[in-house]
Amino acid sequence: MSMIPVTEERDDEGQYSSSWSEADFLEALREFDGVAGTRDVAERVGCSRKTAYRWLTDLAEKNEIDQRTAGRELIWLLAEDG
Repeated sequence: MSMIPVTEERDDEGQYSSSWSEADFLEALREFDGVAGTRDVAERVGCSRKTAYRWLTDLAEKNEIDQRTAGRELIWLLAEDG
C-alpha cells in the first residue's frame, strides 16, 4: 500500500494550494477494499482528518461515495456504481 505523494505550495495570494484531487481520495478508499474511516483515508492520502473529511463529504454529496455511521465514526464506502 503506497502513500499518495502530496506537496502543498502557496498560490499568488499566499494561500496553500493542495495537490490533492478527488482521485487521490477515491484511490485511498479502493486500497481499503472500498470501505474506510476518515482517519484511515487521511493517513493514506497524507493529510489531516479535517481535510480528508471535507474531500470525502464533497464526494458523498456528488454521490461518488456513500457515508455510514458506525458508533461515533463515519465510514466511507465506494458507491455501488463507482
